[in-house]
Amino acid sequence: MTKFTVMLAALALIVLAGCRESAQATPTPTQHDYVLAIHIDPEAPTLDDDTLLLITLTDANGDPVPSATISVRGDMNHAGMMPVDAEGVTDEQGVAVIPFVWSMGGDWFVIATATLPDGTTITQRVDLLVRSS
Repeated sequence: MTKFTVMLAALALIVLAGCRESAQATPTPTQHDYVLAIHIDPEAPTLDDDTLLLITLTDANGDPVPSATISVRGDMNHAGMMPVDAEGVTDEQGVAVIPFVWSMGGDWFVIATATLPDGTTITQRVDLLVRSS
């Protein structure tokens, strides 16, 4: 083999190596890849109501996300009150139905945190008024 042939073969290998696809890491899902919606039934709860929190989790395409653990914490807007906690799991339609009991009337906020099987977490907050009756 001549020097020219060896150099041409080496150059061809370098060019071919540069054309191959590089290995890229799989993107990690983030909060923005999902939609976590909180619906309260009844919409204007009172202390006497049996309240249900309907938490819906979908991906960016609108497809339901099943088997996510949903942790819910209700807290009053003023200090000194114990929070109310509840938990559920999304079904095949991406919905968790969670019974919720208010400890008193007033201004509340509810924070729902969805934890996917891969450990990704998504949070959403809603503010509401719970009437005394």
